[in-house]
Amino acid sequence: MINKKNHIYGLLNNLVNLIAPIAVLPFVINHTGINNYGTFVQVNIIYALTTAVLFTSLTGYFIKEFVTNEKQIGIIFLLQMIFALVSGIAFLFYLLITKTYSDSFIFLLAIISNSVNFEWFFHAKGMQKELFFRTLIIRILFLSAVFLIIPIYQSIHIYIVIYSLVIILANILTFIVVIKKITLHTLLSSISDARNLKKIRTIIWDAKYFMLTPAVGSIYQYGDQILVSFLFGNAQLVFVNLAKQIIGASVMVSGTLCRVEQKNIIAVNGNERLKRIKKTFSYYSLYLLTCFIGINSILPIMLNFLIADTKSLAFWYYILISFVFVITSVSIFIDYLIGVSYRREFLTLKSNIICAIIVTSLNLTFLKHFGAYFSLFSLTIGEAIVVTLLLFFHRKAFGREKII
Repeated sequence: MINKKNHIYGLLNNLVNLIAPIAVLPFVINHTGINNYGTFVQVNIIYALTTAVLFTSLTGYFIKEFVTNEKQIGIIFLLQMIFALVSGIAFLFYLLITKTYSDSFIFLLAIISNSVNFEWFFHAKGMQKELFFRTLIIRILFLSAVFLIIPIYQSIHIYIVIYSLVIILANILTFIVVIKKITLHTLLSSISDARNLKKIRTIIWDAKYFMLTPAVGSIYQYGDQILVSFLFGNAQLVFVNLAKQIIGASVMVSGTLCRVEQKNIIAVNGNERLKRIKKTFSYYSLYLLTCFIGINSILPIMLNFLIADTKSLAFWYYILISFVFVITSVSIFIDYLIGVSYRREFLTLKSNIICAIIVTSLNLTFLKHFGAYFSLFSLTIGEAIVVTLLLFFHRKAFGREKII
């Protein structure tokens, strides 16, 4: 019963995250202009890139380490602070090189605040209910601020400030929950015990595939948007980014489902683990089929209602979104519940390297000729290659035993 409730709250949490950005997008565009919003997208891509590689990528690893030994929370916190500093320096370097307007520097504070982002703790503890209500409060504040303030100033700079402050507040709230659960003294004591450079190097080395895999994946997840911004301008970039937002938020639901189940898979061994993986995938398949139908039937109606310009988008725009979502979700399932459980993260890295090479080659060769939305087609091909390679590598590792 508790596990089922966690699944429900996990879905609700990601549903709120899915709706909020789409809800404000037409409003912000109408009050600031599509080209200005495109400029925000450019900066936000770099923020998302650094966050994905150095923070979100390690969620599964942190869960695994914490479930195995809760005393690891101190060194995990220390690693988060180190990675926050590294990603902050990288983002600052980008802003200085591109001479982006000064208000974008507030993103630096958002990146630094990731040092106290303990969302993985909620997943590890099965606290999906608490995570949902935190997200709900944050999103309500975000929507209220946007709808009340943006019409007054009609400035993309103000939107960037609101966007960044919401990220900071969300991270601080997760930290407050953590120190209430384990006390600040316990956390700081754990950090003092963790200040061993050799141990930190060992853990970073152990987590290398968790970081390298999204780093390679980011090449084809974000690289195409950077190309679109150079080749087609901000307006086209906005709609490619919209598709990526929808895919990303939808895939977050898949990731949450897998993370909720991940600790249950890791907790068992042998044939029982294999049985649980197969049973989980049968339910997961029904979820993917339902989402595929919903994306192609409901999403066009929603977007046409919210953003008038999307009426010009062809049906294949939504078909590609749904295919990318389903294929990526299968990849996540294989990675989280098989790769992590059997410590084969390197297989995902190998697959993503091959995929990144192919997708980047396709975009560099054909994007200018076929248009901005070709990037969604190349992403579909890329994610399909990842799933195919993962299945091949894992089946080979398991011998002839059928897992999926």
